Amino acid sequence: MKSLRLLRACALTVLLAVPLGASAAAITGNTTRVELTAAGALASLGVAVQPVGTATLEAAGPTAVFPITGGTIDDVTGDLLVEHDGSGLSLGVGTDNILLLNFLIDSAAATIFGDVVLVEDIAGTLSASALNDIDLFSLDADLNVFLTATASGALNALFGTALPTGLKIGEASLDVAAVPIPAAVMLFGSALAGMLALRRRAD
Repeated sequence: MKSLRLLRACALTVLLAVPLGASAAAITGNTTRVELTAAGALASLGVAVQPVGTATLEAAGPTAVFPITGGTIDDVTGDLLVEHDGSGLSLGVGTDNILLLNFLIDSAAATIFGDVVLVEDIAGTLSASALNDIDLFSLDADLNVFLTATASGALNALFGTALPTGLKIGEASLDVAAVPIPAAVMLFGSALAGMLALRRRAD
C-alpha cells in the first residue's frame, strides 16, 4: 500500500528526529483534507453534503477539511491513529440526515472509524439515534476513500438510494503535526490501560 507506507515512512522520519528517551509521538494538530469526488454523484441522487462542527467545505473540489485534534504515531511501525473530534459531515435528503462525526483514521487497519447520528422525519416528528465507533470508510494504497458496507447500508436504508459498497467518496491527504511522548509517560499509559482492561474483565 504505497501511500500508507509513505505515511508510515514520514511518521518514522519524525520519530527519528525526536530526542533519545522518547518512544513515540503524539499528534497535536493540522488538518486532514478530503476532495469529495463523489459530491456530484450524491447530488444527482438528491443527497446534500454539508460540514458539521469545526469542519469546513471548500468550493474547489469540493474539498472537506477536518481539523486534527490528536492521535499517535507508533514508534516501531510508523502506523498512525489520527483523531478529528468535533467535526464531520452531514448527508441529507429533505429532513432526513445522517451525521458522520469524530473521524478516527487508523492507517494500520486502512479504515476510517466514526460516530453516526441518524435523524429521521417520522410522521412529521424528528427522531435521532446514534451509533459509535463504526467503520465508515476504507482506504486504499493511494489514500482514496471508499464507503464500507456499514456506511452504504445506513445511507441506502435512510434515503432509499442504491449506493454500492466500495463507492469512492474522495481522495484524502494528511498534514500532521506531532511532538514526542517520553517513554515514562508511554509506560504509565500502557500500565493504566492494562489495569482498566483487567478491571473490566473482573466486572
